[in-house]
Amino acid sequence: AVITLIAVFVLVMMIMPEMARAMTKNQAAAEKKILRDLVNHDSVIDVSGYELTPDELVEVTHDIYYQHPEAFFLDTFRYTMRDGMAYKCRPIYTMSKAAAVSGQKKMNRIAKKCRVRKASKAKKIKKIHDWLIRRTSFNRSVNNKQRYNAYGALVNRKAVCMGYAMAFKMIAEKNRIECQVVMNLRGTHAWNVVKIGNKWYNVDVTQDDMGRKASKKKL
Repeated sequence: AVITLIAVFVLVMMIMPEMARAMTKNQAAAEKKILRDLVNHDSVIDVSGYELTPDELVEVTHDIYYQHPEAFFLDTFRYTMRDGMAYKCRPIYTMSKAAAVSGQKKMNRIAKKCRVRKASKAKKIKKIHDWLIRRTSFNRSVNNKQRYNAYGALVNRKAVCMGYAMAFKMIAEKNRIECQVVMNLRGTHAWNVVKIGNKWYNVDVTQDDMGRKASKKKL
């Protein structure tokens, strides 16, 4: 019965106001620098050369937080301004550089278990969806910020919706599937959208996992 419930997987086409917006060239360049400096665990990142307004910098850091599962060791950013423009950002990390390097290796090793070859995109998406449901448990009580990222879902095997979505994005992209993390307008739930052909579809692993467990309890 559980396998049947997991297999009930529907791709629903959507119109997406919640998707990540296209960034300017300066924003894209700043994002590359910030991501590079995050890997080095720099405590201060100078973005003054990119001429970003505070709002533009917030869009960049928002994209890093929600669209880059590899930045799982990031908690948040603090910013400083100069003459009304973004000057420096100060990342706050949840773990040391050594722990982050080790964590990334663990995530990559686990993600390899869900490599799908010689299958349509729809079948790849379904396999990733089902694999995460079998592997991960929804757990809001875990007193650990990793529940919000791919590390929590893949390594700790416990996560909330954001952790599920980030893990799905990481594995989907390793399987060459274009994928984004989206949130509802209230910011209370995250899921994924995937691109097949020229259309985007919803994939909500969290809701499907919780539905499976609820059905299992009834049985």
